[in-house]
Amino acid sequence: MFEHAGGLSHYASLTLESLTQYYPHNHYIIYTSHFKNNGMSVNKLLVQPSVHRKSYHCKSLLDRIWPSRMVFRSCKRHGVQVFHGMFGALPKGIHRSAMASVITLGTQLHHHYPEHYSYFRRHRIDSKLRAHLKHADAIVAMSEFSKKEICELYGVPHDKVRVIMPVCENYYTVNASEQLLEAQREANNLPKKFILAVGNFDSRHNLEKVVEALPLLAQEDINLVVVGHKNDYFTHLIHLAENLGVKDRIVRIKEINPIAMPTVFRLASVVCVPSRYECASLSILRCFETGVPVVAATGSCMEEFGGDAALYFHPDSAQELAQVLQRALGPDRQALLDAAQKQKQKFTSQRMAQELETLYREVRAKKFEKK
Repeated sequence: MFEHAGGLSHYASLTLESLTQYYPHNHYIIYTSHFKNNGMSVNKLLVQPSVHRKSYHCKSLLDRIWPSRMVFRSCKRHGVQVFHGMFGALPKGIHRSAMASVITLGTQLHHHYPEHYSYFRRHRIDSKLRAHLKHADAIVAMSEFSKKEICELYGVPHDKVRVIMPVCENYYTVNASEQLLEAQREANNLPKKFILAVGNFDSRHNLEKVVEALPLLAQEDINLVVVGHKNDYFTHLIHLAENLGVKDRIVRIKEINPIAMPTVFRLASVVCVPSRYECASLSILRCFETGVPVVAATGSCMEEFGGDAALYFHPDSAQELAQVLQRALGPDRQALLDAAQKQKQKFTSQRMAQELETLYREVRAKKFEKK
């Protein structure tokens, strides 16, 4: 089902792109409740002859209340053998059918940031997740960190969870000409030297720590570039920068076309991923493809993605961040870029597709044995 926007939706698209490239003989069905754009573009997937989009129509009030009933009926009608719930959910009744089921689970924000959820919403999310995890034949986690979290939070057996790490988007691998880079620099008013801090404008993504590190750097000519629309958190960042005397070194880019983001990465002197909590990090993989050194916060999955090709800092320490930024900008820069060429070989589309295909065959075979 492709019904959601955000990180998991992006992961779902990358998953299907990898599968269709290396296993085009399979048939892949995307289920949506309607045919208009529903938060993500699936047009590039639909050009593949092995990909089919199906719409499930809610015919009654009961179907509207529980649309997963219609998804299950559609799956049976279309002869689905393995259902992959990319958003941590399964159609109602699937565990009693002959269909094998896999779900991918992302960040557990309601556990880590309960203040953003009401008690009843947290309870509802938790109850649904426990039911889906119990009924799924296999669970996909995007990192060992995420697998450990799933097992500890929900009591899931370790052998039921398979770690299949995501891949970088293909358009980040395309080289950009000097003319294109300079056009992007001019269009977004980007400085000659800058730190690109990736993450949304919220407390989880911890951008204030990058602002705090800025005045600690020896290079006073390096700026900080952030991307996003203004909100209360951004106002907080600007007030913090003003108090630290670095307000004039902060540059904000409004949300831009994702296809244009690789040029912003390539223009950066270093990329910082300061988030306190992630279950995967495409940003680190994007740095590997665009040839820019990266520093990242400890405490979640970053070391799994970056390996020896990134430098790390405690998310509460601006001093540590300033130190690793200095190293990435100077003496360790080339070593990081060299290590990135080796590290990125662990994140190929072929590897992802092979691991998913193997998992699908395993759960299908086990389901067949139970019949």
